[in-house]
Amino acid sequence: MLELKHVFKKYAVNSEYILNDINLKLDKGLISIEGTSGSGKSTLLNLIGLLDKPTKGIVSLDGKNLKKLKKKEIDYYHYKKIGFIFQNYNLIEYLTVYENITITHTSNDVDKILKDLNIYKLKNKKVNKLSGGEKGRVAIARVLVQDPDILLCDEPTGALDSKTGEVIMNILKKISKKKLVIMVTHNHDYSVKYADRIISIKDGRIVDDTKQIKKNSTEVKEKYTKVHFKINKLFKIIINNLINKWKRNVLTAIAFSIGLISLLLVLGIRNGFSISLDNYNKEYASNFPIYISPYTQDKQEELNDLLKEKEVRNDKVYSYQDKHVNKIDKEFVDYINIKNNLIKYNIYGYSIDSKTILTIPTNNIDDFYNNFNMLYGNIITNNYDVILVLDSSNNLNQNLLKQLNLKNDSYSYEELIGYKYKVNNNQYTISGIMKLKENNILQINSCILYKDTFNSTPNSIYLYPNNIDDKNELVKYIKEYKTEITFTDYSDTIKTASDFIIKAASIILISFSIISLIVSSFMIGIITYISVLERVHEIGLFKSLGISNSNIRRIFIIENIFIALLASIISIVITMLISYPINDLLFEYTSLNNILLLNTGIVFIIVIISIIVSVLGSFIPAFGISRLKIVDALKYE
Repeated sequence: MLELKHVFKKYAVNSEYILNDINLKLDKGLISIEGTSGSGKSTLLNLIGLLDKPTKGIVSLDGKNLKKLKKKEIDYYHYKKIGFIFQNYNLIEYLTVYENITITHTSNDVDKILKDLNIYKLKNKKVNKLSGGEKGRVAIARVLVQDPDILLCDEPTGALDSKTGEVIMNILKKISKKKLVIMVTHNHDYSVKYADRIISIKDGRIVDDTKQIKKNSTEVKEKYTKVHFKINKLFKIIINNLINKWKRNVLTAIAFSIGLISLLLVLGIRNGFSISLDNYNKEYASNFPIYISPYTQDKQEELNDLLKEKEVRNDKVYSYQDKHVNKIDKEFVDYINIKNNLIKYNIYGYSIDSKTILTIPTNNIDDFYNNFNMLYGNIITNNYDVILVLDSSNNLNQNLLKQLNLKNDSYSYEELIGYKYKVNNNQYTISGIMKLKENNILQINSCILYKDTFNSTPNSIYLYPNNIDDKNELVKYIKEYKTEITFTDYSDTIKTASDFIIKAASIILISFSIISLIVSSFMIGIITYISVLERVHEIGLFKSLGISNSNIRRIFIIENIFIALLASIISIVITMLISYPINDLLFEYTSLNNILLLNTGIVFIIVIISIIVSVLGSFIPAFGISRLKIVDALKYE
């Protein structure tokens, strides 16, 4: 039993009532509501169908006040209790006949219903290809599959020819034998011929009613269940809409991909640089020595200190720690020599008679000489031979010449070979003159090389490891010495400095990328807002069918996620294509291969970021859907 008690309705505070003190009791049968345009009949239908709420009064079904229903209960009523046949049918144009009919409900009798309505052959045809009469039958088929207790029809034959109108009325008459069918119409002949009861409305009041049911209604306890919208139907709507507007969606994805491409480039270059530097460090670890001297500072720690900003106040006294002094003695040298198998070259520096002296390594001596070009003379053959090492311009440091008691500006090779001089009461002879090769691995300048015959401990040590693994083991071994030893690990210092530069550049470039992604987020929001405006009518239909706001929001959000995924694919493909010329260009300037290098981690990050940006962008317009009233949405053009 549907009952209206003293129902009033107006849309503005100071406006007149569109419905004025309506009192009705409606049971099953075909009820026709007649009246001129503006009389309030469609408004009455909207109140009965929970598309709108009365300003005053009560609309109840089986004794339950429909005005007090919560949103989920209204969804349940639309899903289970109330069905609609709208004047313009409110079908989703981009879906097929079958998809429209089964959008919220399905039944084993779908094919039978389609055959009864003579539209079975149209089952897989898009609705936008149908005639008005065919659309009317599809709308009826949708209601028959839904099987509601109350069927509301707003001008169901208004746009049809008389023959099709008769077919529709016969169907409604058949339904009314078991259901309550309420029909708003201008066609009095149809009312007289088919209706069980005719209600006439004028100026918002009932002026005639051919039959009033006096039976009192009693409240029926209704168990509400949450309406579940099947995920496969949701995805059908999403996929069909994406295909229907594919041009705009592709353009949106391309625009969105610009920000993703910039971020991919930054992350790819950072990844490639890091891998290239790691490979370079592994391959050329022995090129860079571990340097130990009395006052060696950890360069990485020194770099970190430079980056720290310390607040200095003029009214305070601060303490600082002196640099650590290494104790380099025979015990430590013996300790290092235990790991000679890890060391390619070990070069010791001594301070004798205030003169700095370097020695040739005690291991891999032949390989050591391969780093030099012998200009004149021979290599060291005894403990008192020395070799002069010149720089690339054949210069020898003036202080070194003074050690040899040579005071002229230049000397010929012949003058120097065989020259004898004394150091620490020992007489030495220059046996050869060498110059470092261009691609040498030694970090030494012009110097004089001796064989280690000194009865003292060195004051500096250069250790060249065989490879990166030996270097790491050697570093660990030095750190395990009984007293603290600080040292400079040149390869690690270079890597740390490079990482810092890459990190700083990445932060700057990522900041610009984030700005473009924020712009993309706003763009997604605008696109979603436009999409919502374009589909207000469709949203109203969804709501009238009992589809919840959350499910409707999911449709728009998931559509944007699909666009984001397409943007991700476009950005990844474009970045991979342009990586080849970019890598070729960067190789010319850096001699490093594959500086722009993508991996699965970066691809995953881009996909996740694109999804987050799309969801954030669509969040506000999608949630605005809940504020749309069903009746306003259905009227929206």
